[in-house]
Amino acid sequence: MPRKVRIGVLALFCTGLAAWLPQVEAEGGYWLVGSDGAIFPFGDAVGYGSTAGVPLSHPIVGMAATPTGHGYWLVASDGGIFPFGDAVGYGSTGGITLSHPIVGMDATPTGLGYWLVASDGGIFPFGDAVGYGSTGGLTLSHPIVGMKRTPSGNGYWLVASDGGIFPFGDAVGYGSTGGLTLSHPIVGMEATPTGLGYWLVASDGGIFPFDDAAGHGSTGGLTLSYPIVGMDASYSGDGYWLVASDGGIFPFGDAVGYGSASGTPLAAPIVGMESLPQLVLKITSITRLANGHMVVKGLGAPSHANTIEMSSTDPGSGSFTTSTSVPADATGALSFEDTTPGTRRFYRLTFP
Repeated sequence: MPRKVRIGVLALFCTGLAAWLPQVEAEGGYWLVGSDGAIFPFGDAVGYGSTAGVPLSHPIVGMAATPTGHGYWLVASDGGIFPFGDAVGYGSTGGITLSHPIVGMDATPTGLGYWLVASDGGIFPFGDAVGYGSTGGLTLSHPIVGMKRTPSGNGYWLVASDGGIFPFGDAVGYGSTGGLTLSHPIVGMEATPTGLGYWLVASDGGIFPFDDAAGHGSTGGLTLSYPIVGMDASYSGDGYWLVASDGGIFPFGDAVGYGSASGTPLAAPIVGMESLPQLVLKITSITRLANGHMVVKGLGAPSHANTIEMSSTDPGSGSFTTSTSVPADATGALSFEDTTPGTRRFYRLTFP
């Protein structure tokens, strides 16, 4: 079924002048994943399947969502891949004898591939994922605990338990805690939407922001019953969630708490989380033409079919809803001309 829409702009035309007000009705939610592959969806996130109840030879260590939000992959410490929903398995290391366990994964922007990362920093790309480098041939003082791709997908960062950062491809190192004495190990990282910064998170919930990443709060000063095991950033980058091994959720900034597994009897500890992808970026401009038509320009997702919906709520002309498919170019830009003049329009970008 289609994902819910994010309202991009309310365009109000009055006395020949145009004004637009941003709307914030966005779909939101996240999944928590346990080491047994149990999935706990909250908010608008949907559970498409899990490995809970399935005898696994190796524990699940992470997950990644597809760009549509209609599926996800689970990855085990041997690199076994378990796809659900619209996620496709492009390969795994489940049949290979690894010298070091897999500790995480990330998906490409298209969702047509993914990377697996091992604790020695070995990188295993599948599908359209490209290997830009690794630390697999280096002697590390601390193990790699996670990775994050850049927004372009043309690079990634690896992070070690001491907060050491290893950038590859178009990823840039903006700083690390590798030279600091930490009271608790780093357990994960998250990049800002621009890719010009990132956060590191420690097992006590201490947050270390670098470059355009802002610190919106942490649990570093609290006494936690269970350690923090991961984090994810909000769509805007103005907030983030921390997740503990009991499924406790700690939202900061504009991140919204949609629920948690804290207090729920778990068969296995929570090992990570993934927030629901925001498919719609924004409507960038609306221009009124002399003939009363309006040209709507926006940003969508190049790998998906885009639809612009128009809903009129003007009492004088009645109400209607219409939509049309608009192809996006390679950058995700799209343009559409509304040929039905009206005094009030809600414009939305949607995806199938």
